[in-house]
Amino acid sequence: MGETRMWCRERVVAADPAGCLRTLSLRPSLIILFADAPNEGRWNYDVLDPVAEINALCQRRLALQGTPHANAESELDPLAGGRIMYFHPEETLADGAASGASRGLFDTWNIPPWDIWIWYEVRDGQHTLYSWVPPEFVGNANAGMAVNSEGCIGWLDPGELAAWELGDTKVGS
Repeated sequence: MGETRMWCRERVVAADPAGCLRTLSLRPSLIILFADAPNEGRWNYDVLDPVAEINALCQRRLALQGTPHANAESELDPLAGGRIMYFHPEETLADGAASGASRGLFDTWNIPPWDIWIWYEVRDGQHTLYSWVPPEFVGNANAGMAVNSEGCIGWLDPGELAAWELGDTKVGS
């Protein structure tokens, strides 16, 4: 997760939650972009192995970033003031409410920006994408989650976080 934090630190633009963390060269095949909206797309349910796709995204991000730098503050606060959120792609209504409320942090399909994706799992048939939300966008995410009627986006609670390895060893990072 340390590499994700470093990547985002260099790219966060507080005035541009819709675009600053959607680097086109990282866009996974899990997202099919709309031709008329570079930061909008839909979930590609035809991808057979989303876990491998997220791992590949994390590897591309690391390769583009270059050699990761050691960061002493990450030892003290592995979340660096940010939070871990979940997205259940098979539960989204794609109504655009969270997009408007979050100023575009979430797109119309409630998908968080792919630069912040860190992990994907399928447990008991439920697909879940996890992302690290930078501290600058926690308020945007809160606003989007508050209007998300289907509950397909939300925060991991402290009990769930305790079970995670929050250091640099978590898959993807």
